Amino acid sequence: EAGDQREREYRECSGLPSLRQASIRDTLGGMDRRRVGLILAAILVGAFALRLGYVLSQRGDVLFEHPILDEDRYVQTARSLVAGHGEDRPYWQPPGIVYALAATMEVAGPGLLAPRLVQVMLSVASCFLLFLVGRRLFSERVGLAAAAITALHGVLVFECGELLPATWLVFLELLARASEVGDGIGQRP
Repeated sequence: EAGDQREREYRECSGLPSLRQASIRDTLGGMDRRRVGLILAAILVGAFALRLGYVLSQRGDVLFEHPILDEDRYVQTARSLVAGHGEDRPYWQPPGIVYALAATMEVAGPGLLAPRLVQVMLSVASCFLLFLVGRRLFSERVGLAAAAITALHGVLVFECGELLPATWLVFLELLARASEVGDGIGQRP
């Protein structure tokens, strides 16, 4: 009992939670804010490295600067917009990707690396947004797990290297969900 009393007094003086309080917090799944931040940073850095590595590894592919099919149509329309020519017919698909490509090409030039790098950043931002949504609706652990799965998901890594709407749709959908559930920053159920 004397040992328990000394431990109690020490924790009271130091501001540390009692062993019982710490045990309850751990059981309920609470995580230290710093630890969550470090884990999230590691997930986001990993997501960025994976996506950037993939995009850069594709630079030697002939289709990197000369896309085909839908990608080619988006790129040609964007280049036409940058050159000052408008679309000569109604859009056959939602035009958002075309305007995003045109804006990127206006700033960075006609090459296709810059738009892919923008998509890498959007894809990493999607991991962060999913963390916010998961944390807000469930818990920090769920948010971290969801962000990690998204960071490693092969289709999402692949899509950020394609000049197609998929990366933009995922990002915008998650942005809408994050707005819907609250800003997620500093808020938890």
